Amino acid sequence: MVRKIIYTLLFLPLFFQAKAQNYSFTAKTSHTQVATSQQFKVEYTLNANGSQFTSPDFKDFRVLSGPNQSSSMSWVNGSMSASISYSYYLLAVKEGEFTIPPAKIKVNNEVLESNSLKITVIKGQPVPQQYQQNQPQETAKKTDGENISDYIFLQISTDKNSAYVGEPIVASYKIYTRVNIVDNDLKKMPDLNGFWSYELKDINDQTAWQTEVVNGQRYNVAELKRSLLFPQRSGNIELDVMEMDITIQQRSNKRSNSLFDQFFGSYENIKYNIKSNKKTIKILPLPEANKPPLFNGAVGNFLLDVNISKTKVKQDEAIDVKIKINGSGNIKLLENIKPDFPEEFEVYDPEMKDNVSAKNNTLTGSREYHYIVIPREAGNYTIPPVSFSYFDLNTKKYNTHVSDAFQIEVEKSDEKNNVVSFNAANKKDITILDNDIRFIEQNILLENKNHFLSTPLYFTLIISPFLLLLLAFLAYRKNAERNKNTWDVKSRNAAKLAKKYLSNATLYLQKNETHLFYEALSKGIFSYFSDKLNIPFSHLNLDIISEKLSEKNMSSTLLTATSELINDCEMARFAPLSSVNNSALLEKAKKTIYELEEKLNKA
Repeated sequence: MVRKIIYTLLFLPLFFQAKAQNYSFTAKTSHTQVATSQQFKVEYTLNANGSQFTSPDFKDFRVLSGPNQSSSMSWVNGSMSASISYSYYLLAVKEGEFTIPPAKIKVNNEVLESNSLKITVIKGQPVPQQYQQNQPQETAKKTDGENISDYIFLQISTDKNSAYVGEPIVASYKIYTRVNIVDNDLKKMPDLNGFWSYELKDINDQTAWQTEVVNGQRYNVAELKRSLLFPQRSGNIELDVMEMDITIQQRSNKRSNSLFDQFFGSYENIKYNIKSNKKTIKILPLPEANKPPLFNGAVGNFLLDVNISKTKVKQDEAIDVKIKINGSGNIKLLENIKPDFPEEFEVYDPEMKDNVSAKNNTLTGSREYHYIVIPREAGNYTIPPVSFSYFDLNTKKYNTHVSDAFQIEVEKSDEKNNVVSFNAANKKDITILDNDIRFIEQNILLENKNHFLSTPLYFTLIISPFLLLLLAFLAYRKNAERNKNTWDVKSRNAAKLAKKYLSNATLYLQKNETHLFYEALSKGIFSYFSDKLNIPFSHLNLDIISEKLSEKNMSSTLLTATSELINDCEMARFAPLSSVNNSALLEKAKKTIYELEEKLNKA
């Protein structure tokens, strides 16, 4: 009996190896050698449908993102094949040679194990302080005494609990977690009734993870959204809850008869609905005492500047009047400032121009009103002083700025003088002369009418509309034929659209707006491949792009350059650090797309 058990144990691994030989579960990395503070990608791919993926311990690295799950399915010669991938973006934090142990996944009641990966980390740039420690990742346990909120929760916080009407409030929306998030779906953002908001960080912007200690527990924390809120009314205003559906990996409490489940542990993906706290803010009304009569709700600190293009003009000559408000506060909510122009002036609706950005938890910049006014009568006029009042949050008092008055001298127009200057005696003569002139003109037209009808010009004018209609119809037919295939149109315009995104990326890079730079760069690259290669945006991945380019006989050098570009862009987008050479990455994108466009147009 003992001998049978020994034989069984000896041949059991061979049995399972034979059973699993049709499956492939492999690990690969974008770089086998990296420098400290450099990011790289690790991906685990299974050529089948699997479940209960168990990630390895990345204890020697910092997890920037993951697991990011993707799957694909295809039909080849009537048979279906499927694959699933789990990817991580890691950061090297210390020098040395490290081994990332295998990951595990379950396929048809069998547990497969990937290969391990060896990573060499050489000396590079110092690792930022927030990355010195790995994020503590746990696997939540389903126990009766614990709640999911012990592991993951949403929180809304503000920089103040009370404010005046019009005073800026910074609201931050964060997620705290001690477990790996497999998937998430934002179900509801807080209602902002009673506030006007300006987005400092949008929910779709890139998210950076940091660590915070809450009640003695270390959490991974990501800010999902940050807004400047400007209260529009007084009273207690409540920020509603944020709501998300999240899927996390939990250890199962179910007992299993599987030898592998007992040995490796049994896991399952569980979906939860989590809601944030509510937040109530007390909004104070602006004081009524000493409120200026023309106060229009401006709150902050502002300066007034009024300029006029000229003070001496002629009748019907336009004058530019510019009113500029500089400062910080609720500048985007200012009402129109209209000077008291004389009745003899025709006034056009103003053109409004904002140059505003967020700084020091408020809005800073300028708003300019540009009026065009035209004096219709000659004379001397006065444009009264322009006044602007605001409530100063520092002094809790109202301030008023008053401009100078402007004296306008309007001279009579010479041309208009000839028209309107005549005496009563001349009116009769003009009337008689007018009749004579009209009579003479009518005779001239009658005499020349028959001659004109026989000229080539007459026939040309008659035929021209029909010729133009025919040409327009032919052009329409040609354009419709050319554009009948939407993908053809997109393919022709792919490089043009990519160039637009990359131009925006260049501007963001010059302004050091890193998040917007990566967003524009990523859109430029992936929109090009989607439109040029006829790949739906939702299906884009490196394998499909490489396959499409190979079908068009692109060189191996160009394929490698494309692969490196996509990998570098994705890593930089998930974890932009100072070690990334953004200028070089942008030039690489321009060069690769240019070369691809040149080759693909010839293919």
